Amino acid sequence: MKTLVANRQVTCGSSRDVLWPALADTDRLNRIMKSPALSVIPATDGAARFAMEVRLGGLKLRYFEDPFEWEAPERWRIRRRFASGPLASYAVRLVLAEAALGTTVDIAFELTPRSFLTWPLARLSLGMFARKLGRAIATIDDNLKAGADPAHGLGQSRARTGAVAQALATLEAAVPAADRELARRLAAHIKTADDAELVRIRPYDLARSWEVEPRRMLTLCLHGVVAGLLDLSWEIICPSCRSASDTVTTLAALGDEAHCQLCDISIAVDLDRAVEATVRPARAIRQVATGPFCIGGPYRTPHVLAQAILPASGTARLIAPEEPGRYRLFCRGGGTCSVEVAGGERELVEVGA
Repeated sequence: MKTLVANRQVTCGSSRDVLWPALADTDRLNRIMKSPALSVIPATDGAARFAMEVRLGGLKLRYFEDPFEWEAPERWRIRRRFASGPLASYAVRLVLAEAALGTTVDIAFELTPRSFLTWPLARLSLGMFARKLGRAIATIDDNLKAGADPAHGLGQSRARTGAVAQALATLEAAVPAADRELARRLAAHIKTADDAELVRIRPYDLARSWEVEPRRMLTLCLHGVVAGLLDLSWEIICPSCRSASDTVTTLAALGDEAHCQLCDISIAVDLDRAVEATVRPARAIRQVATGPFCIGGPYRTPHVLAQAILPASGTARLIAPEEPGRYRLFCRGGGTCSVEVAGGERELVEVGA
């Protein structure tokens, strides 16, 4: 079946270095596009690490998602293969190029209908998705130029004002007088911030953003849990991709070992090194949309500068970073090696299976 192709360009006023993190956060990007939440199932279908189930237009669709490929801060690409429904597959590629007054974002879409009967629906879907993604990128750029969060004004659930006030009063009574202003700031954040900012609050990241001592912020958040302002979760962090391989609500639920589906490695659950506390608004305070809306994307592993799919008995090409130094190549399953990057012209690194 012939593949349908569409191209679109969005001119943005933000610099590429500012725009890239926002467009690399594909979970938030899908929230902005009003995409539905996903049901995620581990999978071993080719390169795919997960199968997703989603409802679109009354249809329940299941697809296998290949790992994102990217070279920060220039491009990313994703391909999804549908197990059923009117589409066989689709792929999206974003390329960010520096321009005199900002950044141009070139978007390429490839969509393959399952049969000639679904061709008209495929063309309609292609145009609709192209417009939605173009508008989302323009919205992100407008928010960034205004100094706001990329998802500002979008995906906003409502907080229960009375419940927030009651929880804040309990919190203020539990913390030292010096921390009460910070407690009020935290309560205001829980009440007014967008869902995308609240679905997974990392206390140390919030402390850095607010220029607060990290332990002080962590202590305040834990008091917030007791006060009923926040719900607490414990995440098992993979040492390779540094993303959460599993999430539990109590320490008692932690086992001795976990498995990272992204990296296909086992993780020894060390409380000091592999477990992180995160919080979100308590459900009685505010019911944020938890998602997930995407399970990949460069933002999920911001320390990874480039990622490519390595075919069996094949090769993949990566552009070496501009910054000289020692870098690590990692293959799913645990294989690693070091690469020394010297100064000078950018070069391609070829990796063989």
